[in-house]
Amino acid sequence: SSRHTPCAVATRRNSAWVCVLVVLVCSGCGGCQKKKSTKRRSDGASLSSTQYFDNALASINKMYEFDSDEAGHQAVFYFNSWLSTQKESDSWKIDPLVETLPSQLRTAVELQKLSRNDVVLRDTREIREALWMRDIADWAIDHSPPSDLVNKWVAHVAQTQSDAAAQELRDAVLLFDWTVRNIQLITPREPVAVGKEFDAIGGPGYTQLPEDSVLLGEADVWERALVFLGLLQQHRIPGAVLATRDGDSVKPWVCAVSIGDEVFLMDPALGLPLVAFGEGRLVTLAEFIEKPELFRTYDVGQDLRYPMEKADDLVALISAQPFSLTQGAAAVQRRMTGESRWVIDVRASEIAEKFTKHAAITEARLWENPIRACIFHRTLEAELKINSTRAIERLRARHIFDEGPLARARKMHIRGIFEKHDGGKPGSLIYYRDLRQTEDAIADLRDDRQLLELMGIERDPLEPDEIFEANVRGAQMLLSASREHASYFLGLVHFESGSFRTSANWLKQRTLDDFPDGHWRLGAAYNLARAREQTGEWPRARQLLLLSESPQRHGDLLRARLIRTEVGEQE
Repeated sequence: SSRHTPCAVATRRNSAWVCVLVVLVCSGCGGCQKKKSTKRRSDGASLSSTQYFDNALASINKMYEFDSDEAGHQAVFYFNSWLSTQKESDSWKIDPLVETLPSQLRTAVELQKLSRNDVVLRDTREIREALWMRDIADWAIDHSPPSDLVNKWVAHVAQTQSDAAAQELRDAVLLFDWTVRNIQLITPREPVAVGKEFDAIGGPGYTQLPEDSVLLGEADVWERALVFLGLLQQHRIPGAVLATRDGDSVKPWVCAVSIGDEVFLMDPALGLPLVAFGEGRLVTLAEFIEKPELFRTYDVGQDLRYPMEKADDLVALISAQPFSLTQGAAAVQRRMTGESRWVIDVRASEIAEKFTKHAAITEARLWENPIRACIFHRTLEAELKINSTRAIERLRARHIFDEGPLARARKMHIRGIFEKHDGGKPGSLIYYRDLRQTEDAIADLRDDRQLLELMGIERDPLEPDEIFEANVRGAQMLLSASREHASYFLGLVHFESGSFRTSANWLKQRTLDDFPDGHWRLGAAYNLARAREQTGEWPRARQLLLLSESPQRHGDLLRARLIRTEVGEQE
């Protein structure tokens, strides 16, 4: 840890962030609101169609990097200016799967007028989130560390199907593995009545949008699944949640990918693909149908029984957010090319056909969770504008990830920007390291100009001393809280970079030892086990998994079994 902050010189004062600091130490929130930009957009009268489109994508990138409201409005202006020059497609139709949703969801604002050929402000969040998913998916596929276990699974599919199918399976497994390593599983959320998302009340599987889960680094089981399916969509790998029937409703069971003629299963609750222990391969859905006794191979003792008896009469749930189903999304998608391309439209019925061709999957529907998540996000935003108590509660829970140096570090981490970039700008490693300040440095914050700069605090001689002191106290709270977050995320960054021993050091000494009851103790223990696997310390990895206290404990114990059956006990 150091008092010096190399990234401070790159940090501009953020008045909204300073207001956050004041709110955190003051009982009220009056007077601290984000300033609306008064900068006017160009009317674009002289721009070509191509310039409109390029400017729209550039605005989305600004939203991505700076979370700028102004950039969102600019994106709407440029997208709609471009769309106004385009002829509407004669072949586009509303996806038939929309009719599988309950009427309460179909009539929500988000799903009204799917035939619209425009972009509204709420759509820009979806477009930005898809860009996050693309960057993560590309990084995970191109840079994920090698794994002997995965290589065996891929080699088996190459032998039994084709090289193309094997490559697609490899990509899917790497995306699933990234999700499990980077999204710590939380305990299940309390159930709520159907439709509570309209009342700004969160519930299981929809309280967080995928971008929330990625930014916060944690989620419940089906929010974690939403991230995985979003990553699959960026590479057009057919993915779905398979559900069992429960009277008139359905109960999600497992994530599935359709590859070649087979369906492979990846369980977000276990954090593990469904494997054939000791055989170096994954089990297919067809095998579970033929031999339902295979489900019992995932039992651990008498207490941890895998919650399936047979696989039949299944429903494939297809994940799609509202904008992805609109004509406007399809038009923008057709125009995207090359490095500027990411997937924003979801061809739900095409994905469904990949699954319903299998006899055990008798129906496909749109999954309600991503729609409910978007509705909850909208109603919550409206609630926070009128409910100051709830607004402060959310601010206390999320401010550190939404604004300020940790938020900047997380966004660069997500993009795979770890080291200096773009002519020497600091990457996530530098920001994380700067946030690991000593207790003495935090105590002396008011006299440390560089650290004040990092936290976005500038002493105004015309400002009352009380405001400056409140800002300092708020920043001290944030720096103290940031130490554990930064330590854990440094462990993840070093893992992604292939520095596994350094990763293990950050996860063991700087996270688990320094914060034994900390927020990240479960994710740190799991990722420490994964780092031990990479350094060939299989017995130590297995021991960590056997001691798991995570909501993912069942899967961790199965991973320990997988190490024993596939690798053995040798170092």
